Formats: sequence, structure tokens, C-alpha cells
Amino acid sequence: FNINPTNAVITRSFSQMYSAINRANTVLNRVAQMDDELFDDGRKEGILGEALFLRGLHYFNLVRLYGGVPLIITETTSLDPAVLNVLRNTQQEVYTQIVIDLLEAQRLLPDVPVDPERAGAGAAEALLSKVYLTLEDYPNVDLWTEAVMRRGFGLQTTFDNLFNQENKFNNEVIFAVRYL
Repeated sequence: FNINPTNAVITRSFSQMYSAINRANTVLNRVAQMDDELFDDGRKEGILGEALFLRGLHYFNLVRLYGGVPLIITETTSLDPAVLNVLRNTQQEVYTQIVIDLLEAQRLLPDVPVDPERAGAGAAEALLSKVYLTLEDYPNVDLWTEAVMRRGFGLQTTFDNLFNQENKFNNEVIFAVRYL
């Protein structure tokens, strides 16, 4: 059960998550500079919230797989090795950043996402609950789980409803990616 560092699956997965993190960092860095007239009311905040949510989600996946990982929270704009060679942060530092990102995402995201495949405030609350469960911080698990349930999310009464193609998104689906 030892994984060789040259394992292509691990390398690709690790690279893809950091690529997604850098994309989120790019959005966070550049959206504020965009013309407000290009956005509907509150949409700019929603975009920032989605970027924070996705960065938090990817760091959550990374820290659970690899422990402490390099924490990069600014846009990478240089290929200089001095910039790219980032030391690992501790697990606690990574979890602290995840919580910071998700709390801000929850504040910025719309209550109801513009599209069922986009993050809303409930997705950030659900992920916060999962992060706190991982950290064994049970009072915060209760707090955020109750917040999600107040939004109307819950378990389906019939198992078959989970896979009903006519009802792809139901009250059990909080955040989903539809694959082709």
C-alpha cells in the first residue's frame, strides 16, 4: 500500500486539484477589477463565493488525501521556480484556511444557486459541516447541519427517487456535477 511518487494517477489528480485552486485564485484576484455594470445585482459576490467554495472543496480533498499540503491562496502568475516551490503547510493551517474560505463563501453565495450545478449557500454550509465532522468539532457539525436542513435539504423517502432521471435534482442533492 505504498504509493510510488511517479504514479501517474496520483500526479494527475494532485495537479488537477492545484490547477483548479489556481483558477479559483485567479477569479478571486480579478473579479473585483471587473466592471460592475457587467453583472446583475449580487452576481459578482456570487462568483467570488463560488471561487471560495471550490478552493475550499479542493483543499479539503487534498488535506484528507495527503495531510499538510502547500497552501496557495494567491494567483500564480510566474513560472519562476522560486515562486513555484512552496513548502507544505500543516494540516491545521490548511483546515483553518478551508473554514475561512467556506465561511466567506456561505456569506457571499446566493440562498438559491442560479443553476442546480452551481454552489449556493447550502453547499458551503454542508461542506463546513463535513469539515467540522472530520475535525471532530461536533457542536459546529450540529450548527451547520441544522443550517442545511433549514434550507429544505433532507433524505429522500424512497431510494429509487435518487436515481429518477426525471427528478435529477431533489432535496437530497446539495451540490452536484453532471457528467456527460
